[in-house]
Amino acid sequence: MVPASEDMISHLRLQIAKLRREQYGRSSDRHARLIEQLEMQLEYLETDIAEGRAKAEAMASPSTVAAFERRRPARKPFPKHLPHERVVVEAPASCTRRAGPGTS
Repeated sequence: MVPASEDMISHLRLQIAKLRREQYGRSSDRHARLIEQLEMQLEYLETDIAEGRAKAEAMASPSTVAAFERRRPARKPFPKHLPHERVVVEAPASCTRRAGPGTS
């Protein structure tokens, strides 16, 4: 983790707190916009730090994943006690499809 980022976060939080106290003064619109911008910047910094920590933890403790081997499904043989016969259907010598509108 970067100490400068934590310092920046604490500084931004302090600025936001000060601006919230001054929010209801003469230039409250300006302060409201500034608070929104600082809060977004703070959120980005906190997100970056969290991602950095997650990456550091992932690099520190590498996990091993077992290799996956896809197996083909095996068909069981046809039961011997059931009757079965082989039927061969011959293909027609010519096309029997009727031509409809829009076909050549």
